[in-house]
Amino acid sequence: MHPPLPPCPDPERYILVKTREGNFWRLKRGLKKVAVLNAKMLEHAGHLSVSSKAASRMVQVLRPHLCGLSPGRINTRFSSFLHKSLARFGKADYTFFNDYDLQKTNPLSSLINKVPLVKREEGKIGLLFSWPLRMDMLVTKNQIINGFEFSAILLYGDPCRDECPAVTSVISPVYLSRTKEADCALWLQIPPGNQSWILFCKVSCFEDNAPAHHSKHYAMKVMAVNG
Repeated sequence: MHPPLPPCPDPERYILVKTREGNFWRLKRGLKKVAVLNAKMLEHAGHLSVSSKAASRMVQVLRPHLCGLSPGRINTRFSSFLHKSLARFGKADYTFFNDYDLQKTNPLSSLINKVPLVKREEGKIGLLFSWPLRMDMLVTKNQIINGFEFSAILLYGDPCRDECPAVTSVISPVYLSRTKEADCALWLQIPPGNQSWILFCKVSCFEDNAPAHHSKHYAMKVMAVNG
């Protein structure tokens, strides 16, 4: 039982709003005093605008590599990571992307028993799957999964510039149930200079020798960053 509704304070200025939690009088739109933003709030709003546009650029260049995934509100998450770095360091970088799984409900650890080793050598960075690649290292989620492949994806550049960041990638062979045990190393060139970059690892499963349909058979995670 909701408490009784008080009399309308001013029929010219208020309207009745009915909700499941009870009814109340609300000031008509356009009658509230315009709030004056202080300097900190204006700075915060500016950061949000910058991070939102930068996140959109990142997702735009990553889109071909998101095939099979269901990453949800990826723009919002990317924007929040960039906004954190803007607030803390005064510039947007990739620091807060580290260890981020693009599918929270289906992380990389839900598909493979061991994560690859990240190794950096002069001028390049790689994902090393140093254990024998075979079907029992994959966490299969139905009976018709019979293969998998790995991708190393490197996004680099300043996302806050007008031009989009760039992406390079390398994909492993498809390892099917009949494939003999093998090792796998995926190497990518590090961009010249001290550019910011993110290294992703993606795993994709195969059903009856074709790419799996459901997103639970895919995973993608940030393995390393250079802010």
